[in-house]
Amino acid sequence: MLLTEIFGNNSRVRILEELISKEEIYLTVDEIARMADVSKKTVYTHIAKLDQIGLVVKKEGKKDKYKLNDNDPRAIALGIIENEEFLRKDNESFDYNIPTLDYSIDTTFFTETLEVEISSTDSPKFVYAR
Repeated sequence: MLLTEIFGNNSRVRILEELISKEEIYLTVDEIARMADVSKKTVYTHIAKLDQIGLVVKKEGKKDKYKLNDNDPRAIALGIIENEEFLRKDNESFDYNIPTLDYSIDTTFFTETLEVEISSTDSPKFVYAR
């Protein structure tokens, strides 16, 4: 996974990757330890730090469960990084060249109608219709 490639194969990265891969599911420490191939003690250590900084949320119960904090921009960014890497590896022909729209309008043409031509191959074109 991309995080491992960037930050190395360490316990916290493996824990984060598992939480990212199961982003909507609360996981117990036992589940995280098994999936990340680390000890429960290691998970407790890293989860405590991730919880302290707000990157995970805790669901208390007989066994506490954790998941990434959907409202934390860092967690969202991590998910985007991992998911974009998955898309890139899954489909090497994926086109990342997404055209941007230019919403600037020359205000000297108030009496004319502005039409937008959109083509799947070109950037949008603004045309003044008379």
